[in-house]
Amino acid sequence: MILKEGSEDAEVQLCCAVQFIGNAVVNNYDNQILVWSSFSPDFPLLLSSCDWNLGHYTCMVVHNCLATLISQPNADIRPIDVKDPLMQSLILAVMDMLKKEDSEWGIFVLEDFLLVEDFISVMYPQMDNEQKLLVLDVMANQLQRPCEENKDFQDYSPQICESNLLYLAKDFKEMSNILLSLGDSDTVDGKEMQPFVLLKELEVLCWATCQHIGYRALTQDDTGLLSCAIKSFNKRRKKQQSTKQF
Repeated sequence: MILKEGSEDAEVQLCCAVQFIGNAVVNNYDNQILVWSSFSPDFPLLLSSCDWNLGHYTCMVVHNCLATLISQPNADIRPIDVKDPLMQSLILAVMDMLKKEDSEWGIFVLEDFLLVEDFISVMYPQMDNEQKLLVLDVMANQLQRPCEENKDFQDYSPQICESNLLYLAKDFKEMSNILLSLGDSDTVDGKEMQPFVLLKELEVLCWATCQHIGYRALTQDDTGLLSCAIKSFNKRRKKQQSTKQF
């Protein structure tokens, strides 16, 4: 039987093929290397499909390959580099998919990239606020796991590369200072500031600083995080108090 491009049968066949590949790469290093080297340029296109199942299974493939390539780099495969346009296309495609539909495998892919050096510094400026909140939610959930699993924070292996949290701290300080300089206004050049993004950043940094062993750099005096947090708190408290008076 010949399947016509764009037909429902062709879409089902493609989805089944990707699902089979996803099953084939689980715990199979050789298959992971083969699939990544052969199909990684196709992943962004597959993720942009309107078929949720196809995107979901593609994320399954990507996660199983990425998790291994990050922890066990292969000499024959280019290291995972978020400055690579292909990787950026892949990341943005995953986030676009997650904005439309929930996918556990898609979340796993973002968790994988959070282990990569400079993921946040490269990708964060390219994200809109909805995408930032998505990534921040993933980070917060990762950092809360030792508490949920009743583990001692001191014994917990960090699940996010420290450079990603340091960039987040830098962004929090910069955006907080801009917001504080506005007085009663929450706009810059006609654009509304998004304090809820700052609040989520602060939540992530709070969970990270619970893990003193893993993220010592965040608690150093020169980070200025404490000063920023206090100033932000005081501004919001004054605003709340003035509102209650009327």
